[in-house]
Amino acid sequence: MRHTTAKGGTALSEAKKQNYLHGAAIMVGTTVIVKIAAFFYKLPLGSMKLLGDEGFAHFMVAYNIYSFFLTLATAGFPVALSRMISEADTLDRPAQVQRIFRTAAGTLAAIGGFFTLLMLLFNRQLAVMMGNADAAPSILALAPAVVIVCLTSAYRGYCQGRGNMIPTAFGQVIEEVGKLIVGLTLAFLLIRAHKPLPLASAGAIFGVTAGAVGALIYMMLYKRRNYPPRPYGTADIPDSRDTIVRSFLRIGIPIAIGSSVLSLINLLDNALCLNRLQSAAGFVEKSARELQDEKKKKAESRVKGKNEEADLVSVRNGGKTEETSESRKIKNMRREDKWWRLFLGIPGALAGAGLFYKKIKPF
Repeated sequence: MRHTTAKGGTALSEAKKQNYLHGAAIMVGTTVIVKIAAFFYKLPLGSMKLLGDEGFAHFMVAYNIYSFFLTLATAGFPVALSRMISEADTLDRPAQVQRIFRTAAGTLAAIGGFFTLLMLLFNRQLAVMMGNADAAPSILALAPAVVIVCLTSAYRGYCQGRGNMIPTAFGQVIEEVGKLIVGLTLAFLLIRAHKPLPLASAGAIFGVTAGAVGALIYMMLYKRRNYPPRPYGTADIPDSRDTIVRSFLRIGIPIAIGSSVLSLINLLDNALCLNRLQSAAGFVEKSARELQDEKKKKAESRVKGKNEEADLVSVRNGGKTEETSESRKIKNMRREDKWWRLFLGIPGALAGAGLFYKKIKPF
């Protein structure tokens, strides 16, 4: 029977197509909700002057540092995890699935814990390096979110590898709504109590940490309820942890490095502008922060990272082991296009940097 063939059957192809389209539709709907919540989170803080230009500058310095560390820690690893889980699940190896998840979760916890400790122990130094010493409390409030989101991404990668995008979608909504409610409430209460702006900014950005905690709790409960451990026979011998870690890092690290470029640019832009406004142009630190914040408002908002794109890629990689020649051609064309853009973009960037330096260098 044509619709029951195990390999290459029409029914199987249609099921794969429907699974991908269903996952993509879920992520598109989630992205809309997340963007709306992010808009209502940022609007009172920045445009409606709840924190003021100076307070919002503290907020953005801490968020740029967090975004860079988080991208390094998580950008490619959920994709790697979902791919490895999908492969093991397709081969009906429940013991391998469990070992991959536990090993990956431990690896992500170690990576996230390192960056969290970095932000906790060196929050003052990071703030001074960015030219905004008053951002230290905000960095401190945001530090736990890195390791929390790393653990959450492990659960997301597991579910995506099993072809299920629903917990990822709901987790993102919980994270964004929690950030909105907790962050705005704390900022309003601290401002109303006439607390210093650095403390109010820390309260506002603590909403990110609170939202991440809510998302992690939801993902843990969802996995426990919907994916209980499966019994397996003696024939299902999982790979060693060292082998799994090597595969996990081999897939995830290149994606993480590539995805971190934008966050690194934002971080360097923020640090260079603040330091040059103070050292070359002669502005005091407060005025420099206000000018930097005004520049950020006029530029395109980059507060929300590129997690949606990574999630959509995960849908594509989630349960697919075959690839058409047409899709390979498209991937090759995109890879060549990226190299051409890099080849043409580097000279332009160097030339622009030279012109920019001539404009701002001290006499």
